[in-house]
Amino acid sequence: MDLLRNLGLPWLAAAALACAPNADVEPSEPAPDPSPVALGSSIPDVQVTDRHFLPRFLSEVGPADATVLVFTAAGCPLAARYLPRLGELERTYRDRGVRFVGIDVGPASMAEAMDQAFEHGVEFHFVKDFDGAAAASVGATRSPQVAVLDAQRVLRYRGRVDGQYRLAGVRPDAGREDLIEALEDVLAGRDVRVPETATDGCPLEVEEIAADGNLTWSEHVGPLFARHCAPCHEPGAPGPFRLDDYDSVFRRRGVVAEVVKERRMPPWYAHPDHGRFANDRSLPPRDRRTILAWLAADAPQGKVQSEPVPELRGEWRIGEPDLVLDAPSTSVPADGFLDYVNVELGHVFERDTWVEAVEILPSERAVVHHAQAMYLEAERLGQDEEWFRWGRLLAVYVPGREAVENTPGTAFLIPAGSALCLQIHYVPNGRATLDAPRVGLRFPRLPVQQRLRCLALTDVDLVVPPMEPAFGVSSQRSVDMVSELVVHSVLPHMHLRGRDAELRAIYPDRREEILLRVPNYNFDWQLDYHWPPGAKRFPPGTEFRFTARFDNSPFNAFNPDPSASVPFGERTTDEMFYAWLFYTVAGEQLALAVDPRTGQAVSSFQREPPTRRNQRPAVKPGGAGLRR
Repeated sequence: MDLLRNLGLPWLAAAALACAPNADVEPSEPAPDPSPVALGSSIPDVQVTDRHFLPRFLSEVGPADATVLVFTAAGCPLAARYLPRLGELERTYRDRGVRFVGIDVGPASMAEAMDQAFEHGVEFHFVKDFDGAAAASVGATRSPQVAVLDAQRVLRYRGRVDGQYRLAGVRPDAGREDLIEALEDVLAGRDVRVPETATDGCPLEVEEIAADGNLTWSEHVGPLFARHCAPCHEPGAPGPFRLDDYDSVFRRRGVVAEVVKERRMPPWYAHPDHGRFANDRSLPPRDRRTILAWLAADAPQGKVQSEPVPELRGEWRIGEPDLVLDAPSTSVPADGFLDYVNVELGHVFERDTWVEAVEILPSERAVVHHAQAMYLEAERLGQDEEWFRWGRLLAVYVPGREAVENTPGTAFLIPAGSALCLQIHYVPNGRATLDAPRVGLRFPRLPVQQRLRCLALTDVDLVVPPMEPAFGVSSQRSVDMVSELVVHSVLPHMHLRGRDAELRAIYPDRREEILLRVPNYNFDWQLDYHWPPGAKRFPPGTEFRFTARFDNSPFNAFNPDPSASVPFGERTTDEMFYAWLFYTVAGEQLALAVDPRTGQAVSSFQREPPTRRNQRPAVKPGGAGLRR
């Protein structure tokens, strides 16, 4: 194992030794490494990055009699061992005026960094220290190392949590509980008995990508921007500026470097260890390094050649719709905070109508945060402002994904007597405007074999208590079918206090599989997650459990009022808790011919998939929402 360290592989050494058998004796305690930051120093209020990619100062966690900075590197095995204990300590000391902050240092993505809190049930906030400034300010060098600051931000303790977990083994007990002793001393106003200890663990490393002047836009980088960036940043696309030619990228190279380094763009929030998705927007690691190395070399253009003339996309992503429904106009002010706008389109489908593709098309994309199209029984129109609770979701518009297109042979059914409605979230952009959205529907050209259905996991009785940093809610349901289900996609949805979320499948043998984990849920991007066709098949009796946590604390920069109890509701300042699963039934063969002019069936040998009761598919709940 010494050889591993000598070869410069400290992480591999840490991982191997952390898996070593428990040791019954405590290894000799080494002396702490010398540090340029002396104990008793006043620590500056350094800047970090929160889970929303916002710059924050550590003092924004709030006033405290003592602050514990927990330094980690995502994937470090010793950090994984200590985080549950640190979570317990935080809950113990919270009411005594102690604040804990997790600070991830290193090349991990934001999702990987924030997942440490979700995976280990930690309620305190995690942030990213991309450049290592926070770690350097207190002399932290390893994961998991803690630093304790008093109320005046004076460094009073630096070192390990306790003496139980070491690289060379594990004690049967914690030995000296260094962090607890330090906290008790600081809270009592006395000198810390043991102010510094050595810390085992993984080194804290800052990502550094060297400049590569051999990379050029024309040969290496331009194609990457065309593939990953231009779809949202070309003329007619919803992106706020162009990134489809060299001059446009060069002018904005500073901001491009920042968002690519932080993996803020392209937007993607699924944890990479839990599922592979066909619509994964994230930059592959090699492409990301290429772009950063090119930018570090001041973005050479290479051989000057005429940029290819971009093929301007048509008005509709789905092609010319067969039916276009106009929504009433909505006046959007120049500034302010708007609640959701619910819009009834007025068109009633008199017969069952099959739809292959749906697109929501705002007239003013710049002010539309997201929009959702649903159908509901026409007699309910105008009866209840909270129709969102019982509407059936068809499509979601977010920048970069404006249309829903099903594979040929698969279609939505809008039942006879239904009408379409839109729920739109507007964000003022400094200019008063009028938005007149439209919804385009394309009807099937090929026979419909399978109906795309939607299963909603929710808890409409949700109430998030005040000041809670990680309030948990869960919903579990199944579909009562005797055939396999093929799940195509999932759309999680929360509001401003949504923190993290997870979807699991619980198989009939009680085996569980994580289908999706979103450790840093972001209300700004209402993304859905698509599996490759046929990749996710589930036997009859499989249950689906959606779990999420809500951050109603003052540290949540988007929290309108941390002192409020927040119910489920339509307003943006209320909360929602939804996961919509879109699925088909394996083996279903409807053989349904559809008139492409109307979407109505003209002939079929329709055979509904059987249920256990030989009835139409029925959704059964698996229990009420579970709260912590």
